[in-house]
Amino acid sequence: MSCCGDKGKKTDGRKLDVPSGNEHFIKPDELCVMCGEKHLATAYALSQEPGYVPVNRQRIIGELVACQWHIYKVDPALAEEVRNIRHLIQKRNEAAVDWTPVLAEMDALATADAAQD
Repeated sequence: MSCCGDKGKKTDGRKLDVPSGNEHFIKPDELCVMCGEKHLATAYALSQEPGYVPVNRQRIIGELVACQWHIYKVDPALAEEVRNIRHLIQKRNEAAVDWTPVLAEMDALATADAAQD
């Protein structure tokens, strides 16, 4: 598993005393499939709030960028698809976004990543 499974542990395997949600110890450009999945899921959830896309747009864009940063080394093609979604949203063309394929690809990537643990 990428970084989320390893952060917050001492060298002998015991957990460190860290706040829950140890993702705050992960740099934005550090490879982590699970963090990428988290950011994509957040962007998708925010985009599904009827009437709030204009209010949520900047957060959606930021979440998509964070997703790209976390996965670009492990799956450049998926990172490019996320980037394409971001561009559609930045062009105020949210109606053209098809979330289903990219969410399915992220799920497959995260499933494979989790199986490595």
